Amino acid sequence: MGILESIKLKLILEQPFFGNLLMHIKFKEDENVNGIGTDGIDIFYNPKKIEEIDRNHLSFLVMHQVIHIILYHVFRGIPHKNDELFHKASDLVANSLVLSNLDYADKDRLSDINIEHTVDFVEASNYTVEQVYDKLKKEKDKDDDSSSSSEEDNFLDSIADEQWNDEKKELGDDHSKWSEVKAMSESEKQQMQRKMSGYITDAMQQAEKTHGGVSDEMKRAIDDVAGSKVDWRTALQNFVETEVTDYSFNPPDKRFTYNDLLMPDFNFSEEKVTGVFFFIDVSGSMDEAAIAECKAEVKSCLRQYGEKVDGYLGYFDYKVSNLQRFEDEETMVSIEALGGGGTSFENIFKYLDTHSEEFECEKKKVIILTDGYADFPDEGSLNVDELMWVINNEEAEPPYGEVVRI
Repeated sequence: MGILESIKLKLILEQPFFGNLLMHIKFKEDENVNGIGTDGIDIFYNPKKIEEIDRNHLSFLVMHQVIHIILYHVFRGIPHKNDELFHKASDLVANSLVLSNLDYADKDRLSDINIEHTVDFVEASNYTVEQVYDKLKKEKDKDDDSSSSSEEDNFLDSIADEQWNDEKKELGDDHSKWSEVKAMSESEKQQMQRKMSGYITDAMQQAEKTHGGVSDEMKRAIDDVAGSKVDWRTALQNFVETEVTDYSFNPPDKRFTYNDLLMPDFNFSEEKVTGVFFFIDVSGSMDEAAIAECKAEVKSCLRQYGEKVDGYLGYFDYKVSNLQRFEDEETMVSIEALGGGGTSFENIFKYLDTHSEEFECEKKKVIILTDGYADFPDEGSLNVDELMWVINNEEAEPPYGEVVRI
């Protein structure tokens, strides 16, 4: 077993978030790389150079590359003119986030690694890479005799360019591949990012089950770049049931609590999404990343609606499988995907008719997350109140129902 494969195995056991992501990232040998680096898709390494790097140090560097990949640092750097400053900002954020996700024992083990240019990891992980870049650029552009900048503007003052360059060589972190992605088309970039977003969601779920999840700093950084592609509050506006009670004694009007007379108070309407059925396509045309992306959208829907969604999640190919009720985000993500055959939309509606007595709802509102590559049943045969298609491409065109795209 090679050095990097043994590190991957170690991370699967000790840092499952990173380990699970590495299951989808290829290690590629390249003698032109000065140590280890990434092009935003794969990890490249020089076999002779990595032999010289301490194993704990190399493990840290592998996690560092994973952060560059999942936060799309290589692609986010393209619009910025000063490559060196953006590379520095990316390293500050990446190292900070790796440290935030290690427990104290791991940090002690890594104490001999030269990572001084992370500054304070808590502080750096509070910023996006663009914010750190802007701060570095502001410091670079300001006059030496300026005394008006704030303490926040100076939080990276201690990092000299010469120090950073020396540490880059010692760390073995190579950014030479970053320039290659500029030749990629926008569609290629979007396809790569969509695939990775599915892997990220899957890795976070696996980490929650086996090792207590990921750090809050990591979650925040991922949310900044991998947020929902659908504005669910707007998309579900036709699905919302608004319960309005003009006046109620629960709670009483607090302006009159000083006397013995209870006065009713006006209750504002409360938004609730009830009786909603999410069905995720797990047929052969949907790969692992596409399925994970669909599940991430359901999760985002719950978050946008403050988990005021009362409904069910199930999967389908030629038949419906594992349809279960969820109460919150935690119970939703625990519903596992089953399937992998052909695709039938018609059998979704047949299933709902056959099992109608099992569902505790008066109305059925169906959201189907799919690539849309199957025959659509006759609209007149559908016994549902509302229907939404969430399509992951621009080609499929459902002939009825509301359509949103991810």
